[in-house]
Amino acid sequence: MYKQPTNTVNAIDLEPIYTYRGHSSRVLSLCINGNQFYSGSQNGEIISWAIPSNNMYMDIYDPYDYKIQLNSIAKAHNDAIWSLSSLTSPTTQSNILCSSSADKTIKIWDTTRKTPTDIAVIGSLNTNQNVSSSPLLICAYNDGTMVMYDIEVHSGDSNSSSANPLLTFEKSADNNGSIYSIAIHPIMPIVITAHEDRFIKLWDINTGKCIHSMVAHLDEVTAVDCDPNGWYILSGSE
Repeated sequence: MYKQPTNTVNAIDLEPIYTYRGHSSRVLSLCINGNQFYSGSQNGEIISWAIPSNNMYMDIYDPYDYKIQLNSIAKAHNDAIWSLSSLTSPTTQSNILCSSSADKTIKIWDTTRKTPTDIAVIGSLNTNQNVSSSPLLICAYNDGTMVMYDIEVHSGDSNSSSANPLLTFEKSADNNGSIYSIAIHPIMPIVITAHEDRFIKLWDINTGKCIHSMVAHLDEVTAVDCDPNGWYILSGSE
């Protein structure tokens, strides 16, 4: 965790205020939900952590508080966890966590229980590359395919490995590269994707069609996000 330094007006560096320890392999994915967050690692482990409420008064050299780690799922997946996304269910108001992995599965987790339990597994023939939820579950794959599921439907079905998606997004002949990142527009029914072939694309959630495509970088676009007001798209590249 970081905070903006207060000793200079135009400081551009951020100062760490807390270091979390607990994973035994590389951390590949993170997501925040309220006063806690989740991290996914290369060995398939998911850990949930508390965000300190008094973080403005913490010292990086304070003794480590092991109570900051809330839960750990040692074998959440059988391979690396590429992406995590969380939301609050609009019907049950419970916290739901979605994870996608190199083991070719997407899992939906009930995080309201003392030990988070997977309540649905969605399988695929391709390696899951990225997942984003709001509350629809958008899944992208290494071959450029992108599909959409209804979390409310699948979270109640523990045998949804063969579940049919609500929508399969239209795939053009030149869209054979990986989709590295997904963002859902906060206001409009639009999905934003970052591609291996340097493109950023905008998709209509209702029709599954690409409504805009642009070359955004000189190399692979590896990350994309949208600001809360929906005015700006932020992208990162190789």
